[in-house]
Amino acid sequence: MKQRRLFWCKVSMRALILMGFLIVFNACGFQEIRNGKEPELVVFAAASLTDVLQEVGRIYEKQSRKDILFNFAGSNVLAQQILASSKEGVFVSADGEWMDVLENAGRIEAGTRRVLFSNTLVVISHSSTSWEMDYGTDLCGLDFRFLALGNPEGVPVGRYAKQWLQSLSCDDRTLWESISDRVSPAPDVRSVLGQVE
Repeated sequence: MKQRRLFWCKVSMRALILMGFLIVFNACGFQEIRNGKEPELVVFAAASLTDVLQEVGRIYEKQSRKDILFNFAGSNVLAQQILASSKEGVFVSADGEWMDVLENAGRIEAGTRRVLFSNTLVVISHSSTSWEMDYGTDLCGLDFRFLALGNPEGVPVGRYAKQWLQSLSCDDRTLWESISDRVSPAPDVRSVLGQVE
């Protein structure tokens, strides 16, 4: 994909994401006011949402006069922290399976689970790279040293990327089989971006 198309996608989704999070945060704020409590709002959130959530958080704090404590990490790490913690808060996950784990463990308040948005896998490269891609199978012929991915063993986006790479063919093997020895696993999306930079 070309960078300007990725930028357009980011801009077009930003308003939707902001609106969705304002609704969630305001609902949490009203819940706290109804209960007569004023604790800080703890938000366990996927690292890929750091920028947009911090922006929404500033708006929420200004409107509600309540402090937000953000905890950004991979959804898998956050789910494990929530299971081990007694602290209440909001979990904004990039993965439905980890949300299922928490729900099955009785850690999600009934009726509060919502799908706010969806995302799309993209392939990005360092700005100095001259190649362009039209199809996923173009990776078969590209000479690259490393492919940075979220760790497929635990990071949702890494799992999705691996599934996608396994669905594509390079000659008589899957694309995943062809490039897996060049995969550089990362703990979350922001780390993947850092590796590409």
